[in-house]
Amino acid sequence: MNGRPDRIRFLNATSWFEAIPDIYMTSGSAIPRTDLDEAAGSAAAILAGQGHSDLGQRVRGLIGNFNTPSLGVRLQAALAWLRVRYGLAILPSNAEETCRLIPTIRGSYAHGDDPLLGRHAGSVLEAALLTEAVCHLLMLAGLGFDLCPDLGTDHVLTDNLTRLKRLALARAAANTSASA
Repeated sequence: MNGRPDRIRFLNATSWFEAIPDIYMTSGSAIPRTDLDEAAGSAAAILAGQGHSDLGQRVRGLIGNFNTPSLGVRLQAALAWLRVRYGLAILPSNAEETCRLIPTIRGSYAHGDDPLLGRHAGSVLEAALLTEAVCHLLMLAGLGFDLCPDLGTDHVLTDNLTRLKRLALARAAANTSASA
């Protein structure tokens, strides 16, 4: 893919992240399944009473997923978990900022709304590299591996992390010169 911002690379990276078991999530306060089922049944009944009985299954599916964390929440949790496991410097200091853009970019790409990327278009490569790096790190952690002091220069994780840190430095330098 030669490092160019690429829709397929980005979407593949986010799909990969979504396929990784969420070992990084802490258990939160979930709504009991019985409460969700009751709410979904009530909503479906109201819609049916208004002539929209065909939406009952969709409403049940939507309400049934309330306990599923969003992509953004899972990414932020993964970053926090990786920083605890491997140290703060494992990812660039702006990783959380880049991470907040990923759901927006994913939504635009997944639904064919490329023009909606607007000011985020330049962040696609950085978002793809970050997502790939997070996936590599989560895979290593999930398999019980700690990071070697030096993965070598030919390792894709090392390459992604190096490129991410260079992009973060370039962004910081651009912000500094723009404010001066």
